[in-house]
Amino acid sequence: MRMTPQKYHEITSYDRSAMEPHDMDWAGQPDPYKSYPVKEKSGLDGVALPEIETLPEAALEAVYTPETAGPPEAALTLETLSKICLLSGGLTARSRQGSGYFYFRSPPSAGALYPNEMYYAAFDGSACSPGIYHCGVHNRFLTRLRSGDFKNYLKAAIPELPANAAGVFIISGIFFRSAWKYRKRAYRYVLLDGGHLAENLRLAVSAAGYPCRLHHAFDDRKLDTLLGVDESREGSICCVSISGGTA
Repeated sequence: MRMTPQKYHEITSYDRSAMEPHDMDWAGQPDPYKSYPVKEKSGLDGVALPEIETLPEAALEAVYTPETAGPPEAALTLETLSKICLLSGGLTARSRQGSGYFYFRSPPSAGALYPNEMYYAAFDGSACSPGIYHCGVHNRFLTRLRSGDFKNYLKAAIPELPANAAGVFIISGIFFRSAWKYRKRAYRYVLLDGGHLAENLRLAVSAAGYPCRLHHAFDDRKLDTLLGVDESREGSICCVSISGGTA
């Protein structure tokens, strides 16, 4: 039988009577956060996101049409980028779990497993120097994975990338974070959760006053290579470009 996307969704649709029971491997539970070695330990450097004192006050109806918004008056700042990261995927609450705490995040997630990661490609250097960054929600830190302006590379990978894009957020999925619990249904949940994160991101960028655009058509391999991810474990699933103003 040839497996098609439609067939996959049919056989993995939610049906309590068809669930396959299995024990939970708590010892093998995946880490909910992706971390990189920091410079102090011969690792990577980056940029700490500043603390947030105020959040955008735009009405929800005003941020639903980011593609039609006019150009922003100022270039993107690190403080604004910090707000966008917090609103889109940041930690929002905690609950006691065993001897420690479990932290919830701003987007909803199946089983609160949070299988998605967020990266940022900076072009214009207004908020941070040009390069590719991993957005750490647990430590409020942008880890620099690559230095340099990769706008032309990303234009080749994302055909509809706007010419005035100041940067691009790339959302990926780490599949085992969901498969650990949901097995064969995991892939659909990674996509659903990625959609929640992408919409949060779109609204956060728009609330900050910047036009943005969702991108689903792109060269997966080019993006995964740029991010340096293991394609057998993690893959790019969505992009959100942000258009910046002039300082």
